[in-house]
Amino acid sequence: MQAAASGSGSAGDAEVMQVAVRLLSGIALRGLALSARPMPLRQFQVLAVLEETGRSTADQVGRALRLTMPATNGLAERLVASGHLVRTTHPYNRAVVTFEVTQRGRDLVRRVMHWRHQELARILDQLGPPQRLAAAGGLRALITAAAGSGYGTGHIAVDTRR
Repeated sequence: MQAAASGSGSAGDAEVMQVAVRLLSGIALRGLALSARPMPLRQFQVLAVLEETGRSTADQVGRALRLTMPATNGLAERLVASGHLVRTTHPYNRAVVTFEVTQRGRDLVRRVMHWRHQELARILDQLGPPQRLAAAGGLRALITAAAGSGYGTGHIAVDTRR
């Protein structure tokens, strides 16, 4: 972190963000590795979006994650094959295919998210109150600045007023 913190201005800030991305990516991936059969991050993102939004079409999931329809369908079909999703039809239009999370999928999302929450809390506990408040405030500002950028958070509401 020392090398990342030594830069100045925008370039130095971007360097610090690169390190933060590696940290958060590592936490995200390590959480997935805890399951008996680890799953790729993109598949987990599809699963997590469906867990949050409920039954949805591939188009709706693809828009939330900025994925193409073929990519979304491919990821969803792999999750159906692994028992994490079930393919259904829309209640008012049987031509429209929807996907829904199974109990197995819900259990995985909850387990991974719980582990991530604990790991992030462990790391945050190492900060003093002013540093923790500054870190959270900086991340809220970053989330707000990146809204609509297509990095998979468009479907998540975060209170940025604190």
